[in-house]
Amino acid sequence: ISTRSSSLGDIEAITHELTVFDPIEVFGKGGALESSGAEIRTPHFFFKSGEAPDGMEAMAKKIKDADCYLVVTPEYNHTLPPSISGMISHFGGSCYACKPSGI
Repeated sequence: ISTRSSSLGDIEAITHELTVFDPIEVFGKGGALESSGAEIRTPHFFFKSGEAPDGMEAMAKKIKDADCYLVVTPEYNHTLPPSISGMISHFGGSCYACKPSGI
C-alpha cells in the first residue's frame, strides 16, 4: 500500500491510496494465490463465505473495497499477459462491478 499526495490549483491536497498486486508476489511463495500455482484451480468465488485461504480473502476484500482499478501491464500478443488475467479471474465479476477501470 502506498499513499500519494499532491496539490492542484486551489485544491490544497489530493491524496490517493494505492495497492499494487504484482503477479510474481501474488503467485509466489507466501503470496495470496500461491496454492493456485498461477492457474485458476479454485477461484475465490468457489469457496463458501469465510472458507477461502486468508491471503486470498484479504486480497478479495481489498479488491472489493477499491474505488477504481488501473491495470498497468505490457502487451502480450494483443492482450493482457496470462499472469495478469489469471490473477484478475480468481475473483468474480461482482468484485469489480460498477467501478471505473482502465488498462
